[in-house]
Amino acid sequence: MGMNGKKVAVLMSTYNGARFAENQIESILNQSLVSLHLFIRDDGSKDETMAVLNKYRNYENVTIVDATENVGYKNSFLTLLDVALHKTDKQFKYFSFADQDDVWRPNKLVSAVEKLEHHFDSKYRLYYSGMTVTDSNLNTLLEKRYCLKNTLEESLVRFSLTGTTMVFSRVLAEKLLVSDEIYDLKDGHDTLLFRLNLALCGVVIYDDYSGVLFRRHDANASTGGKNIMAKIKDDFAKKYYKATSDQAKFILKHYEDDMTVANINIMNKVANYGRPLNMISIFFNQKMKRESFIMNVVFRAKLISGFL
Repeated sequence: MGMNGKKVAVLMSTYNGARFAENQIESILNQSLVSLHLFIRDDGSKDETMAVLNKYRNYENVTIVDATENVGYKNSFLTLLDVALHKTDKQFKYFSFADQDDVWRPNKLVSAVEKLEHHFDSKYRLYYSGMTVTDSNLNTLLEKRYCLKNTLEESLVRFSLTGTTMVFSRVLAEKLLVSDEIYDLKDGHDTLLFRLNLALCGVVIYDDYSGVLFRRHDANASTGGKNIMAKIKDDFAKKYYKATSDQAKFILKHYEDDMTVANINIMNKVANYGRPLNMISIFFNQKMKRESFIMNVVFRAKLISGFL
């Protein structure tokens, strides 16, 4: 079956995105060699975003998910995923997140689907790629590439992945929405998805190809593309590891029966990282490494000082 037979649901949440949303929507609809359907939910914009979205309301391959409240970007994306999974007239094989500010290169999705199809024997599959960080006018600032080992341990202390580069299998998407408790978690939907896939021993596929022009400007909800000082500031300003601990508890509660003993042990230590023995074990676990020497020092300093 050709790539046109591989149905992809693209999930796009908007908030005060009138300036760039139309560019992004057009770039998504112009994807090559895949059959896609775009789901868009606005999370209570105060600008003209809805006027932009309404231009696409009658498109056959676009669904505008009407909303009445602001639920935050994570829950907005999860709501979109739930709607797409229950669209009974279309059985999507793959799912992808989309930020409102970016522009996708025409081969973004087909590049992902081709690589995911090579691992058809694995039910849990997640693809992610590099991206091109740009300014508001799409002038290139840097080419962002990832040097991850794709281990569960590393995923529990790193926050550098960007959800808009991800494409993932239907079975993994269905597995994610196992309980409404997910809407109360504080960390991102993309972070949780990545960690869940690894906890379930799913396949992770990294592609050096950059299919996304990732616009960096002050209004971005995402942290992708920020410099080291901004990351350190974010790290101290937010309770990242408390959120990670809550995710670990959630995963153990709902997925423990599908996990290996080794992954259960890792998750238990993170879920209860405040216990002295777990803290020591995490501190000396060389697999739990951040993306740079500086961030690694920050992580361990926060661990032993109780700032987590």
